[in-house]
Amino acid sequence: MKKVWSVIINGKNDQVIMDDAEAMIVKMKFMPDIEMFDLTTLHNIKPEHLHKITRKETLDSDLHLLWIKNALEMKSLGGNPLTPNEVKENWSFEGLMQNKG
Repeated sequence: MKKVWSVIINGKNDQVIMDDAEAMIVKMKFMPDIEMFDLTTLHNIKPEHLHKITRKETLDSDLHLLWIKNALEMKSLGGNPLTPNEVKENWSFEGLMQNKG
């Protein structure tokens, strides 16, 4: 089952959709410079909540999801909030596997 993971590597943070096996591989690859949080378990954030195409129509009808969207963009879930000079990363499992760390 795919889940949303907050991944922090060397202070950089992004949310990545992975299953448990992929998350374990990423954690082993980047240890000890990694922190990971399962946002699906902690905050009931599902992978479909990260898809921008359906986000607007879904958010218009659900205040909880709107709060999740704002928290993800401000990086206040699974790590420290954004500082003004930080930029949102766009990570994926495949991208993390190609990264040399």
